[in-house]
Amino acid sequence: MVEALGDERSWRDQLPQCLSRLHQQLGYGIGRLCNADRGSVVGCLVSGCRTGGGSYIAQRMLASKSEKDALGAVLFFNLAHYVLRPWPWILVALCSILVYPQLSDIQTAFPNLDPNLLGHDIAYPAMLRFMPMGFVGLMVGGLVAANSSTILTHLNWGASYLVHDFYRRFINKTAEEGHYVFVGRLMTVALFILSSAVVYMLDSAKSAFDIILQVGAGTGLLYLVRWFWWRVNAWCEVAAMISSFLVSVIFLVLEKEQIFNTGSPQKLMITIAITTVCWVLAAYLAPQTDRKTLIDFYTKVRPPGQGGR
Repeated sequence: MVEALGDERSWRDQLPQCLSRLHQQLGYGIGRLCNADRGSVVGCLVSGCRTGGGSYIAQRMLASKSEKDALGAVLFFNLAHYVLRPWPWILVALCSILVYPQLSDIQTAFPNLDPNLLGHDIAYPAMLRFMPMGFVGLMVGGLVAANSSTILTHLNWGASYLVHDFYRRFINKTAEEGHYVFVGRLMTVALFILSSAVVYMLDSAKSAFDIILQVGAGTGLLYLVRWFWWRVNAWCEVAAMISSFLVSVIFLVLEKEQIFNTGSPQKLMITIAITTVCWVLAAYLAPQTDRKTLIDFYTKVRPPGQGGR
């Protein structure tokens, strides 16, 4: 990377300009954070997927031998995940500003790059050319392993939900286990095809990240409230997941057809608002949890406040 920056004098000449540009970008970002985009910050907090102790967090807690160990595991996970892990990315991003001050510099360094792929999110893979060959192989192997494990995990996870929580419960309750295994394989193939089709609707990695945020939008508040408000039940979660997914798909289609296009924070806030209205309506209109289950839950958990009474 030092060679790409030129000699020491050239590097020192570039540094003030790059730092000034970095300062301007940070100032611009903080300004947007404090003003126009403050709603998106609230939205990210409200739509957080780990606020209610589900899925990944539950796995870590249930694998612990005591409540104290579970608390320590969750605290360490949040420290490592949100504080330590992002720093390698941040440092690489700062270095990329020095090496590629403009997008045109990336195009110059990679003349065969498709112009349609040229964007700010391409700076990170562009920095990989400075890694030694052995580390490049290690990086590629790690990316392949991470990609494969994530895809396989979510395919199995999704097939399990569809078979055990939907097909087996509502459609065919008395079939043999071999039948459910076969249906699970079909569901895995169907999920793979559907998820692959979604790729053609996305333009960049940021588009995929925005979709993930929008699909999970509004559920963060629900996952917190369910511990304190007795009306929240499984129907509320179903309503939240379906509504956020449908709204996200509608936004994606409208944006593709150039019918309606707005910023990610605005889409996030709209999705959160619609999702919240849907699950609150479900809390009052959907079938309620039986009283015995509610009493058992309150006796075991003892949630503070009046929502559980």
